[in-house]
Parts: sequence; C-alpha cells; structure tokens
Amino acid sequence: IDWQLGDIREGDGEIVLSLSCPTDDLPGWPLAPELTFEIRLGEHLRLELINHNRSDRPQALSQALHTYFAIGDIHQVRVEGLDGCRYLETLENWQERRQQGDVTFSGETDRVYLDVPGKLHIEDPAWQRRIHIHASGSSSAVVWNPWIDKSQRLSQFADDAWQRMLCIETAKVADDVLQLAPGESHRLQVEYWSEPLHG
Repeated sequence: IDWQLGDIREGDGEIVLSLSCPTDDLPGWPLAPELTFEIRLGEHLRLELINHNRSDRPQALSQALHTYFAIGDIHQVRVEGLDGCRYLETLENWQERRQQGDVTFSGETDRVYLDVPGKLHIEDPAWQRRIHIHASGSSSAVVWNPWIDKSQRLSQFADDAWQRMLCIETAKVADDVLQLAPGESHRLQVEYWSEPLHG
C-alpha cells in the first residue's frame, strides 16, 4: 500500500509532514485501523505512528519503525541501554535470553528486545558521535545486522553494506503487541539526534 501525503505545516522551528494510509481494502485486514504517520523535521528528527481502531471490535497489531542507521564500523559500535533486558534470539529458535552489558557485534544479529527502556544510545567511535534514540508508546525493539553471508543474499543491498549500517526498530511486537479497544488510539513515537562522542 502507498502512504498519501496529507499536509505540510511549519511552526515551533519544525516542518511537519502528515501522511495517511488507506486501509479499507487491505486483503487480510477485516478490521483495518486508521493509520497516520507524522515526520517532524527540526533540530531533532521525530517520527510518530498514530493508530486508531474505528471498528466495534478489539484489534491486536504488531508494528515497527524500521530505522537504518549509517555508522562508521559495525565492529566498533555499541548499543547502550539494553543491559539486563530480555531478548528473543531469532537465529536460535527464538530462545529467550538476557542481555549482559552493552550490545556489540561480531556476527549476524537479529534480536527482539523486551522491557526496553525509553532511551537507547548508539556509540559510534569511527565517526566520533553518539546517536540518541528516545521512544514512547513502545517497550520492545528489534536490533538487526545481516553480516557477511546474509547481506550477499539480500537484493538491493551491497555486499559490504553490513559494515556501515545498524538497524534498531522501535516496535510493538511479541508480548508488547499493541492491543486497541474499539474507538481507542495509540501513538508510537521516537526521536533521534546525534552529538559529538567526546564533546
């Protein structure tokens, strides 16, 4: 399906793009929610996915904001803020494990983190910066990097792109799946900005 641009407005030092998603005729979506996506461009980047259940029955939805970060070197980056969180190791039969310390990368990574705090950080020494990720309306996140073999099997993905990218998805998945009562709305929000690593 295609998102349709609704309006563009400016104020408080931001430009706001509002998009809607027609869901009335989606196959397999008998109780299609009303979806609005807002992009706020200012000093920080803010994304907001608004879900509204306009049906007379409860709805269960899983969703994620798929954010791909350009980084200097996957071997050096670390994700801070997930220490002690439960996660599902999708590469090993979805076993539940617990994160010990910061997340670092030495191979293909595809994990669903649960009980995630609202603030995560990417430390990127190669580019001497720290990326801040502040989310609300979510307590789950997906951390992904395809590494060498999988990146070669992905279409539209350069063989060596895995070295310079990291995906952290603010999500509503697993036991954090979104449950909407009739007439209820929910906002999934995330804000990004970066600062010098040693500034």
